[in-house]
Amino acid sequence: MGITSSSVRRRRAGSAVAGAVLAVVLAAAGTPALAATDSSPGRPGSGSEPAHGAAGIPLGISRLAQGPGRDVAITIDDGPDPRWTPKVLEVLKQNHVKATFCMIGTRAQKYPELVRQVAAEGHELCDHTVDHDVTMDHKPVDYQRRQILDGKAMIEKAVPGVAVNYYRAPGGAFTPDSRAIAAAGGMRPLGWSVDPKDWSRPGLP
Repeated sequence: MGITSSSVRRRRAGSAVAGAVLAVVLAAAGTPALAATDSSPGRPGSGSEPAHGAAGIPLGISRLAQGPGRDVAITIDDGPDPRWTPKVLEVLKQNHVKATFCMIGTRAQKYPELVRQVAAEGHELCDHTVDHDVTMDHKPVDYQRRQILDGKAMIEKAVPGVAVNYYRAPGGAFTPDSRAIAAAGGMRPLGWSVDPKDWSRPGLP
């Protein structure tokens, strides 16, 4: 089942509830969980690039839940946020759901206690770059490298010893270089297949 992506900064409690309930309903409905990568032309899996990076991590963008059984994967973007992250965590806890939190480095640096709370409650951590530059795919490779690796370092500093296993490009602006940089840094490129677009409806009841 597809990975769903939501924005913490603009996420409202109602959509958080809907996301958590969606996970439970789809898991119970018998939708098979598959591992998938983006194999479109010019991307890993198409034959024009290697399938794995220097660290042996796949370069393809993971877009579907990869666990055994019948699952949907929920990802929470753009946090941590002192208003919304605790609310999202509470909804996930109430529904016995784990998620992947794609964190912006500067926000992890500003709210390290929230990074620690997310990790302590058993959720995955994902690097969402230093400051969420959605034009990264048009920037030099050295700039992309700093955004990716410095973002990861900021998250790791908040929770020493906890792995950051994924990298999500801001706005999905992946490049072959950014995927290779992430993989070499121990992170699988993480995409999504369902976008609830809650970020487009801030403040709705």
